[in-house]
Amino acid sequence: MTNYFYPGINGFMNKIKTFSAFSGMNLIVTGPLEQLLEAVWTHIQSKPDTAILIFDNSTGRQTDFNFTGSLDEVISRVIPEDKPKKGPGRPKLGVVCGEVSLMPRHWEWLEKQPKKASGTIRNLVENASKEISPEQLKKQTIEAAGNFMWAIGGNLPGFEEAGRALYGGKWQVFDALTAPWPSDITGHLNMLLQPVRQNTASDKWFDSKIARISALKSEYNVPDKITEPWKLSAVKLAEAVKTGKLKAVDIADSFIEETGGSMVILQSLREDAEIIDRCIANGEYLGPLTGVPFTADEASPAARKLKEAGAVFMGYTQTVPAEAESAVSASASAPLHIAGDICGSLAVSSVRKGLSALKPSYGRIASYSAGGSEAFASRLISVSGFASATVADLHLAFQITAGADSEDPRALPIPASGPEISIPFKVGIIRNPGGSTVDANTARAVDDASGVFARKGYEIIETELPELNQIAEASLRMLETETRYVTGTVSDSEMKNYLKLLMMRETWIKIWADYFRDFPVVLAPLPYSDYINSDEANLNSDSGRICSALGFMGYPAVSAPVKVYEGSYYGIQIISAMYREDLCLQTAALIEAER
Repeated sequence: MTNYFYPGINGFMNKIKTFSAFSGMNLIVTGPLEQLLEAVWTHIQSKPDTAILIFDNSTGRQTDFNFTGSLDEVISRVIPEDKPKKGPGRPKLGVVCGEVSLMPRHWEWLEKQPKKASGTIRNLVENASKEISPEQLKKQTIEAAGNFMWAIGGNLPGFEEAGRALYGGKWQVFDALTAPWPSDITGHLNMLLQPVRQNTASDKWFDSKIARISALKSEYNVPDKITEPWKLSAVKLAEAVKTGKLKAVDIADSFIEETGGSMVILQSLREDAEIIDRCIANGEYLGPLTGVPFTADEASPAARKLKEAGAVFMGYTQTVPAEAESAVSASASAPLHIAGDICGSLAVSSVRKGLSALKPSYGRIASYSAGGSEAFASRLISVSGFASATVADLHLAFQITAGADSEDPRALPIPASGPEISIPFKVGIIRNPGGSTVDANTARAVDDASGVFARKGYEIIETELPELNQIAEASLRMLETETRYVTGTVSDSEMKNYLKLLMMRETWIKIWADYFRDFPVVLAPLPYSDYINSDEANLNSDSGRICSALGFMGYPAVSAPVKVYEGSYYGIQIISAMYREDLCLQTAALIEAER
């Protein structure tokens, strides 16, 4: 990082007035005036015919400077040196006379002050002018972003709709409409809007019904003395940094010492943490995950969004396909882990370690696979999910990463939370999916989880996912057909059956949509053993068929450990309607509170 202030990484500077320069839709520099003048002058020397727009970041309005001559001449012309007054005499204050009407007691009080009436009034006005109310800050910030948009983005797609969303404070709509715009434009808008959006993710968390569960509120209670930061959740670490109880370097050192260099690729965690601490010292806000380490199985849009929210990338995890457990091998060393979930792979491996995992709906979180060469079913079952020790961490990561993204056209601008449902609601319980057998400890986990809701007054009804066996079978067959197509060994009959199953999926989507209108949440067994293979007998005798069906249908689920039985964690899957991750997380929080 240089001394420049980069949009999307650094925050709004309250004490230093900054400017930004653009060449077309590309950002040249953002920073204090002298720094901007130097960067723009240098740019003009190499590209003299370039049209450059300069903006005052405090107002978003365009401004112009004279860049003729040498750099020293430009700077001295724009920022003249203050020459001290020579000789005796009182310095000129530049005061202007005016009339002020006050009550007699006000004049009496002013005359008793050390600086008398004039000096005291000047001090009062000066101090008041430096203070700004939250309402004024919001208005000025939005106006600045609006001015910038009008000046540079009037011809961009969805401009008018984005403007209405901006002034209406509809941030999810605004993000969705501006996502296809050039990255430097959206990055600069994010920087300008940080004063009014900096707590958006955490505010949504507190405002949601899930946050009103007392067990989750405790996630934000950070002790005054923290000796082992690596043991804290992502939410608590972020809160500790925000309140000044921890520095990002303290967190980095704690995790580096705990991992002992065991990460496959350990990035420059401490150097990044030092940069964060310098930004904080300068009054910059980085986001709701400032200073929080995370790991990932690969580069992804979700990882990028966590970084933009202030999180620090700790390293890549090593994933061995033959060992599902390795998918979260580093989660014990980082409070948040991003990994691809294929038919429950992340869910199973997470719960084994006592972690909860979120598998989002298809199209909820952007994934790089959209630009790959995978066929339909292969793309459908693979989504970017999260693993963490707490449901609060999952929810915060979900709020940050969900939504439209220019890197994945499948990612949709859908609100992170759906309509509220009266509590307690009806909870469906699946004990033997599709007539399959479930091992004794998994059955105990389902019973104990259902007991949590029964004790809280929820209506518990045994049920079954419609067409489960047929859907799980279709998932397997379509994947096999795609594999044979790639290798050139597919038959005409297999392709005809593939198209038939594709059409059947549309019918099943309608059936499931009707089903989840009756059951807002469904609890189901989570397989303990490995099951992701092409063995048909295994698919029909294990609760893993639910994982296959969820992937194929694109439905969300949170997998949560319930208890330790015979020395191992066993858990359940919490399933809800498409794009109702909020209900899955709310339900998982209740189970976590009882664990």
